[in-house]
Amino acid sequence: KKKGKSKKCKSNGHHTKIACSIRRYSTTEETAEKDVPSALSEGGSAENNDKTQEAKSLANSPLLSQSIRSIDSVTEPDAGEFSENDFLHKHSSMRNSDPDAALLQKNPKVLLAQRSRSLPEGRESLRRVSNRSSDYNDLHHFVHENLRTTSGIKGLQNLGNTCFMNSAIQCLSNTIPLTDYFIGFDFKAEINKENILGTGGSLAIAYSQVISQMWWVETERSVVIPRQFKLAISKFAPQFEGYHQHDSLELLSFLLDGIHEDLNRVTEKPYVEDPEGDGSNDSDIALKAWRGYLLRNRSIIVDLFQGQLRSTLTCKKDGKGCGHKSIKFEPFMYLTLPISDKTKTIDDCMDLFLCEEELSGADRWYCSKCKTHVDATKKLDLWMLPPILIVNLKRFEFTERGQRMKILKPIGYDLTQWKLTNFVKGNQTASQAYDLYATINHYGDTNHGHYTAYACNRMNDKWYEFNDSRFSKLDDDELNEVEDNMSAYVLFYNRVEDSSNLVETRRRISSSTTIRRQSLGRPHLWPHNVTADEESKNTSNRRENFKNFTRVKSNSSMTSSNNQSLGQQQSMLSLLCSVDEEKS
Repeated sequence: KKKGKSKKCKSNGHHTKIACSIRRYSTTEETAEKDVPSALSEGGSAENNDKTQEAKSLANSPLLSQSIRSIDSVTEPDAGEFSENDFLHKHSSMRNSDPDAALLQKNPKVLLAQRSRSLPEGRESLRRVSNRSSDYNDLHHFVHENLRTTSGIKGLQNLGNTCFMNSAIQCLSNTIPLTDYFIGFDFKAEINKENILGTGGSLAIAYSQVISQMWWVETERSVVIPRQFKLAISKFAPQFEGYHQHDSLELLSFLLDGIHEDLNRVTEKPYVEDPEGDGSNDSDIALKAWRGYLLRNRSIIVDLFQGQLRSTLTCKKDGKGCGHKSIKFEPFMYLTLPISDKTKTIDDCMDLFLCEEELSGADRWYCSKCKTHVDATKKLDLWMLPPILIVNLKRFEFTERGQRMKILKPIGYDLTQWKLTNFVKGNQTASQAYDLYATINHYGDTNHGHYTAYACNRMNDKWYEFNDSRFSKLDDDELNEVEDNMSAYVLFYNRVEDSSNLVETRRRISSSTTIRRQSLGRPHLWPHNVTADEESKNTSNRRENFKNFTRVKSNSSMTSSNNQSLGQQQSMLSLLCSVDEEKS
């Protein structure tokens, strides 16, 4: 692999990247290469050797192509179809020394049933779910069905002014799809150890250990000590070293960014130029921008938390302007909504966030048509919303004298069914209604403050207050504390879909919106409303990829299936993945 500095995206100064770094890329994952060959190439005992011989017979058979469920599952390995065999897949966590290996090969359903019955006593036997699915639905159902009724209801020890960290962890802990991923998914197979922007996986692993202690590990202790996590986040972001007070939102931002870098399914980052439009083809420009972003970024964080904004700049030279517009589409990981004297509800704050602003003086914009810096207007619009929407109420601001102050104004917000249809301008296929499931609260002022968290537990659909090591369930009449919370600082919303996705229909919080693994080869799984023409073009490309593959195969020395080696088999799968990636 090439060494050297990572290439950066071209950025135009007037387009602000909203709370999300644009600095990553994507490459062919190793999943497909590992899938069939890795589980077939390990030897050892007589039983294992018999398995290997049987596997080689399969590999030598011309029916290999039939064992691959679809072209897509190989050409785009991070978005293949999900099957029973994938549920307990023979991945890096599976070894031939496993006494259940033979049973797994013959009947995965039986093994899954036996493993499930052994829980919670046999939790250490749980195998991670494979990463070949195009969504995480089966993962969600599997994890949820094997959790205890008291899972997730634990405090976090304050290590010394770490309430800002504990409150953020509690809210992320109750982000159901993220917790499912770290409990039941083979996330270590996705660690990007070569990413200089990450920690080599140490931050992701440290976070997973905290989540496992809170949700999975059986213990009588009701308090988790996040000491190793504190060391890991401090190494990634040195400003969190020591025991000073910090902003919980800042910790949250660095944590999500660090986990993304650790788990980015991208090993090399190409130069990507942001597409620019003039308002005549916004849908096409938005798709191109999202595809360019996926070229550098693909991870569970992108799948869950990242949406897209439309930024429009209009020339106002001499008060009239030349009519030139510059439209770009920018990713975001959370929205920071301003508060003013006139804002009473979260919708008012959203209106204020999306209102047009004037750019003049030092903020003037360079108009490519006028060839000079001019006065301009800037307008942001929500274009595509993520499955998990994080909203920061901007309670801290600086006065004209440069002093930081807190805005104590109460802001009303919806606990359920917050509808954002009127704010979204893109043709998004997914629901635009959201339920609140957690909040970070800040009490006090800018000099002496304290953070707590409210969160709704997935197992009983009850709200809890988490105050470092202490926690308590809120009665129904105490829910007003959540709804009328003038200390709410960061709000966590989960997209609401129809009842068909309910694990148990009586539980609202257990409804799981479908999370799609974002990939280059399947734009129909993007949050955008991809047109039939775009999908047809993508399908045509995949078919052409397969034709190229079969042409290479026919010209190779693999004409005799009886002499075909496992090494050739691996090369064959790897080549098909490479062809698809080059086409993408």
